[in-house]
Amino acid sequence: MKIKISIPDNNIIEREYSVKILLNFIFNEETTEYIFERCGCSDNIIIYFNDIEIHFKDAFWNKYQEDLSYLSIDNLPKPTYSSNDFTPEPDIPIIYGDSSILVSKNKIECGIDIFASTFFMLTRWEEYVNHIRDLHNRFPGSESIAVKYGFIERPVVNEYAEMVKNMFLTLGLSEEFFRARKFELIPTHDIDKMRYMGLKSLIGDLVKRRDPLLFYKNILMSMKNPFDTYHFLISQSEKYGLKSHFYFMASHNKNGHDYDFYINRQQFKKLVDEIYRRGHIIGFHPGYTTSTDSKEWAKQKKALSKMSPVQVVEGRQHFLMMSIPMTLQMWEDAGMKIDSTLGYADHVGFRCGTGDSFPVFNFLTREQLTLKERPLIVMDGTLKQYMNLSKEEALNRVSNLIDVSKKYQMSITILFHNSSFCNEWNNYDRLYESILIYSCCHHNN
Repeated sequence: MKIKISIPDNNIIEREYSVKILLNFIFNEETTEYIFERCGCSDNIIIYFNDIEIHFKDAFWNKYQEDLSYLSIDNLPKPTYSSNDFTPEPDIPIIYGDSSILVSKNKIECGIDIFASTFFMLTRWEEYVNHIRDLHNRFPGSESIAVKYGFIERPVVNEYAEMVKNMFLTLGLSEEFFRARKFELIPTHDIDKMRYMGLKSLIGDLVKRRDPLLFYKNILMSMKNPFDTYHFLISQSEKYGLKSHFYFMASHNKNGHDYDFYINRQQFKKLVDEIYRRGHIIGFHPGYTTSTDSKEWAKQKKALSKMSPVQVVEGRQHFLMMSIPMTLQMWEDAGMKIDSTLGYADHVGFRCGTGDSFPVFNFLTREQLTLKERPLIVMDGTLKQYMNLSKEEALNRVSNLIDVSKKYQMSITILFHNSSFCNEWNNYDRLYESILIYSCCHHNN
C-alpha cells in the first residue's frame, strides 16, 4: 500500500517524522509505504490515496521557516476544543489549528494541524523551553499544557489518529487497510530497595531517635522483609497472563535518594535468575544523578549487566528524572531499546499524548532515534502521595484510564514498586490486584 503525502518545503524532517508516526497509528508500517513530495508554499499538508485527498491546515510550521526557530516558550499553544463528524469524542483538543471542516465527494479539508500537535505531544519540546522544575529538577505535570487545559487523561494523539481513520472510512477506504491494534496492560516494578531497613537505620532508632520501641518494631519488620513482594508480583502477572518488568538499580551513591546497593547479594542473584526463568523482564533503573551524567549512567548499567542472566535493553530513570532530550539521547547512545520514564510524578495520564510505544525524536539534532518510548501512565506514588487519592478513588481513576486505553486499543503501562505494600501502603496489594482484575475482565469484554 502506497500513500503519498504532500508537505510544505520547510521543517521537512520534523514534518515527515510526525506524519509517519501518526499514520503508523492507523496503518501497518511494514506494509505501507509513505511517499513524500514537496509542495512549496502551500498552506496544507495533503494525504493522497488513489483518488482520495485529506487536507490538514499547516498552522504551525509555516510560521517558523528556519530550523529550530520554533523552540521558544512564546510558541507554546493555547488549545481550544471542538468536534466534527469524524472526532471520536464529543470534543477534541485543538493544540494547533482551528475547527474548520469541509467535506466533498473525494476530499476532506480539516483546520486542525494534527501533525504539529502530534509532534508537540510526542517530542516534549515544551519541557525544553519551559524551565520551571520541581524539587527534584523535574518538569512538573502541573506546568504542562495537557494538565493546564484539561486533557492529560486523554490520549490526544490516538484521538487524532482515530479521526483520520474515520475520514478515510467516510471516503470509502476499506477496514482491511488498517492496522490491527490491541489493548495491553504492562506492569512494571522499580526496585529501589530490596530490604526493609538497613543496619544503619536501625542503629539510628536507638542513637539518633532514642526510640527503643521503634527499634524493636523495625527489627521485627526487617526480619519479615515486607519489601520481598517479588513472588506476589510475578504470580499476579502470571495469573492474568501478563509479563512483569522489573527494573533494578546499581547505584553506590549515598545521596539520600539511591538507597540500597543490592546487586552483589545472593537474594538479587536468585531473584533475577527466577525472573528470567519464568519469562519476565529484567530492566535497568539508573540512579538519581544519572539523567544528566552519562558516565555514571554507563557505570551503573555495566554493573547491572554483569549480574544479569539476559541482555538489559529497557528500563526507567529513578524518580522519573528526565532532561529532554539529553537523557533519551544517552539511552540511545547506550544501545537501549525502550525507555519508560515519561509519565508525570504529580499526575496520572498521557504525558506524551498516548500509551503506545513510539520512536523517540531528538528535536535538537533533528533525528529520529532507534530508541522507543513506552510512556508511563500510572505510578503508585502518584496516586497516593501526589494526588492523595483513597484506594477507591485510585481504582476508579485507573479504571477510567484502562477504559480509555481499551477504547483506543493501545497499551497502558503502570508502575507499582515492590516496596508499596506495607505500613502506610497497607492493602495496596488489593488495589494492585483489583487493577489487574479490572484490566483482565475489561480485555475479555
